[in-house]
Amino acid sequence: MAVLKRINTEDKNLNQVQENVDKVLDGINQNPLLGGRIKQDVVLKELEPFELEHGMNRQVIGYFIIKKSGEADVWDTKSNIPSKTLILTSTKNVVISLYIF
Repeated sequence: MAVLKRINTEDKNLNQVQENVDKVLDGINQNPLLGGRIKQDVVLKELEPFELEHGMNRQVIGYFIIKKSGEADVWDTKSNIPSKTLILTSTKNVVISLYIF
């Protein structure tokens, strides 16, 4: 996450700029899409649930498939350990890369 190192100063203009930058960075840091992870070359077999360790240390909000080796539908099902794993299933054998957030 982006953090501004503040400079201690008596300059009112510089202090105002630092406050404005802090507000912008706070908004950016609250975006749930940031801080995600890319998982590459995940091999899914037709209709076999695959348990993927996502590394988020929290429940996943969502994911985007960013690369797919073929035409297949992919979906997730409930994990017994949602803070650690994501369970994915595919209609066909396929290799995917995904962005998890």
